[in-house]
Order: sequence, then C-alpha cells, then structure tokens
Amino acid sequence: TETDPVAVTVGLESISQSEFNIYPNPVLDAFNIKTEQEIIHVALVDATGRTIILENKTGVGYDVSSISSGLYTLIVTTNSGVFQSKITRM
Repeated sequence: TETDPVAVTVGLESISQSEFNIYPNPVLDAFNIKTEQEIIHVALVDATGRTIILENKTGVGYDVSSISSGLYTLIVTTNSGVFQSKITRM
C-alpha cells in the first residue's frame, strides 16, 4: 500500500503526486522512486525533525536498512520543484 502524498512548496514549485511513484511503501530495506524528473536530493525526516540524506544505490534503490522503524517524511528535490510524501520503514 502507498500513503497519500502531500505536496509542499519550498522556494520552488511543488510537484504533483502523479509525477512520482514511491514503492514499496511500507519499506523493509530499500525503496525506489519512479519519476521522469531528474532527482537532485532525497531526504527522510523523522518525528524529531532529524534529517537523513539518502543516496540511490544502483540496483538497490534508496537503502533504509540502517534506520529505525517508523513513519518518515520523504522529501524529493528535483530541478522542477519539491515533492513530499510519507513513507513507513518496517
């Protein structure tokens, strides 16, 4: 299942939900982002406001196996704007 994303504007235009596919969600070890946009930056923000920067590992996706289980805010920055969604780490 996927959670309902929320778009935000942070100095750039917000990007619509239809332009992104985040899967799987909930995630166990890694997730993928499918988009036509060029991804510049991906980060997770936990409930305490701590930001975790993620890098895309070829063939694996965005590895979250080393972070604690819980609900995170996913922030994806592209050349076109910023996309925000919720993601659950199992």
